[in-house]
Amino acid sequence: MHPFVLTKKLIRFAVIHVVLFTLAFSLTIIPRTFAKQPQTNSPAVFYTQTTKSLTTTPQQLVSQGEALYQSGRFAEAVTVLQQAVHIYQREGDKLAQAAALTNLSLMFEQLGSWKEASKAINNSLNLLGWDNTNQKLNVNNPKSELLEVLAQTLEIQSGLQLSEGQADISLKTSQISEQIWKRLGKQYVRIQVAEY
Repeated sequence: MHPFVLTKKLIRFAVIHVVLFTLAFSLTIIPRTFAKQPQTNSPAVFYTQTTKSLTTTPQQLVSQGEALYQSGRFAEAVTVLQQAVHIYQREGDKLAQAAALTNLSLMFEQLGSWKEASKAINNSLNLLGWDNTNQKLNVNNPKSELLEVLAQTLEIQSGLQLSEGQADISLKTSQISEQIWKRLGKQYVRIQVAEY
């Protein structure tokens, strides 16, 4: 074998592993935050018909979930975010539901519940119209809000994939997320939690 071919293969091998190590290291030390919740047209508060008392909105639940996340109370955040997901589902607000599921996935990951984290992130991606097999969005002319939630969801999925030992897949997912951020004209910010 020619020495130049061997050197080229050695350099390629080294570069790939340095990139994967850098990604793994950065995903490990960079704190993750909640995905940004899209602005919705739903009312700020809901009133029950029987008592006329004020009920907690899904936006308030997401904010509460973020506060619980910030204080390290992940199990409590799961309960609160599940409530928000159910309300958004009942209202038919798929974008807000997807963002809440993304945050829920992050909570499950923090608890080491990999199966639940994967299920939540996959449900979020399905709601957003993401084709996981072909790694593309099946939505014509997506709005920037959808793309922003998708980019954040893919960032969190990338961290989950890395935690599960899928470094190559994690790198590809992270690159797709970065491309979406560039398309949006925003600076690439690693793993931001969705806000509703």
